[in-house]
Order: sequence, then structure tokens, then C-alpha cells
Amino acid sequence: MKTRNLFFTSLCLLFLAGCRSGQKVKALASLSEVRPTRREIIGGRLYQTYCTNCHGETGEGDGLHSFTLNPPPANHADSSFMGVLSDEHLFEVISKGGASVGKSAEMPRWKDVLNKNEIENVILYIRTLPDSLSSAR
Repeated sequence: MKTRNLFFTSLCLLFLAGCRSGQKVKALASLSEVRPTRREIIGGRLYQTYCTNCHGETGEGDGLHSFTLNPPPANHADSSFMGVLSDEHLFEVISKGGASVGKSAEMPRWKDVLNKNEIENVILYIRTLPDSLSSAR
């Protein structure tokens, strides 16, 4: 393990040594980008299985079934919209369905399919969507 850490540190130092000072800041920023956690990865898999038909693969509310839904599914990639929603609110929507919070009754309740930890993992993944979409552009 120490050898691997030493190798990675050496590789980073060599990379930074070849950069000019302005490039070093950018290089350090890209090295410090956070990798998804295990729970976010699990949440992403669950999202792909249960949510993308309506919310789309990138969470923009443009899934295969979205065009038949009125109102349309929420856009999870919209940081201004998602930023005001608490994790507790998202948990309630996912577990009890849209009608439980005055939203579309077409949003099913998932509490009979997903357990508490799985719903929390989906929420962790959803929280990454605005960031991942903006960095991809």
C-alpha cells in the first residue's frame, strides 16, 4: 500500500514539475476532483434501473416516458431547483411518491421496492447530477 501511495505521489510531483505555475493550479484542481463514493455508485445503479425511464440518464427529466407525463418529471440536473430541496423532502418523494408532497401522482412510491439505505444512496447520487452535468459541458 505504501509503495502504491509513493508511486502516485511521485507521479503527481513529476506531472506538476513539468507545468508552469498557472498550469499547476489547474492540475492540482483536477487531481483533487472527488471520485464518487461507493454509496453514490450504488445509488447511480439504482437510479439507472428505476428512475431513468422518466427522469432520463442524466437526470434532466427527459426519459423515455417523460413525454407522456403531465407534469413532466423533475429535472435533477437543475442545480437551482435541486438546491432548495432537502434530503428529507427527496426521501419522502421517493419513498411515498409524488402525491405525498403535492406533486404528480404518476411518480410512484418506491418504499416497497427500495429499502431506506437504497433510497439514501439514490439521493446521494441525485445530488451529484448537477455537478457532473455542468462539468461535462
